[in-house]
Order: sequence, then structure tokens, then C-alpha cells
Amino acid sequence: MGITDLATLSAAWAAIAISVATALLAWRQNARIAELDRRQTLDVRQSEAVIHFTTRYHDLMRDGERFDDSRWVTQYWGQLSIEFFFFDRGWIPDFIYELWMIELIGRGYLQSPAAWESHLQQLVELYSPAYPRMTDFFLGLRELARQPFPGPALRNEAVVRYVRGYREQPAATGAGRVDYAAGFRWVVRKSMIRRRAS
Repeated sequence: MGITDLATLSAAWAAIAISVATALLAWRQNARIAELDRRQTLDVRQSEAVIHFTTRYHDLMRDGERFDDSRWVTQYWGQLSIEFFFFDRGWIPDFIYELWMIELIGRGYLQSPAAWESHLQQLVELYSPAYPRMTDFFLGLRELARQPFPGPALRNEAVVRYVRGYREQPAATGAGRVDYAAGFRWVVRKSMIRRRAS
């Protein structure tokens, strides 16, 4: 093997090494671009979801709360259920959902006793067997709302911590879950009494 053969062989190996390095750099760059595209797509979809839910919420609230109207109640709590589903899957930004839950406690659970009563009834009658994670979330949120806080800022901070902590939990397996059967029976009994009276 002569010097020219060695030079040709060295040049071939160098070309192969450069080709492999270039391919690896291109692959890495493509992975970065794909991740950026995925994030941007998620941002757009989250924005669209927030706009849709906010518009729907304002449509429902146009004439104020109507917890005595069963059709309105079903639409209102259905809206919150879908919002939770989107939140639970990361399709709504956490900070937006935190704001919505602060509002639910401040303007709903705390200002209107009928709000929690109707929500619990919806949870029992529609969602508890099908989506226990959502039921647990709102039962925990209600317990948080019942705690005394020295001011709304501290309550709001607790709501933010609760929502963030709940999102980070893996889906419940049923072990260690709180038994809310007594509360459910109370709501069901009360709704049956109301139906008989009407």
C-alpha cells in the first residue's frame, strides 16, 4: 500500500467521520425544531381552549348565577367539569386554572351556599363513578374553602398550592381515598325530597 493509497483511505475515513458528525448535528437540530414546534402548538391549543372556556363562562354568567334553574346548573357545572378534564391533562395552563378555582371559591362556594350544594349534587349524580379524580379534586377544594383564612390573599395562595399539588399527583388508584358517602347520601336524599315537592 503506497502513500497515495493511505492518503485516499485517510480522506475516505475523514469524509465518513464528517458525514456522521453532520448527520448527528442535523438530527439534533431537527429534534430541537420538533420540540419547539410541539411547544408552540401546545401554546396555541391552550390559548384556544382558554378563549373558548372564558367565552362560554361569560355567556353562562350573562344574567348572573341561577342555581335554582336546573338547566343552567347542568350547563354551568358541565362547563367546570370539562375545564377540569382539560386541566387534568395539561391542556389548560396551570396558572389560568388556578385563577378559575380562586374565583370559584371566592365568588361561588363562599358567597352562594347554593353553589356548593348544586355542585355536590352534580358530582354525585353524574361524575363520581365515572371520574372520581375530578370528584376528589372538587371535594378537596370545598374543604379548602371551608377553612378560615385571615384574608383572601392567604386563601388564594392556598388554592394555588392545592391546584398545583393536585396536578402533580398521579391518578388515584382508590387506595387511601376519602369516603364521602355520607355527604353523597345527604345530597341525594335532599334532591329526592326536592323532586317530590315539585
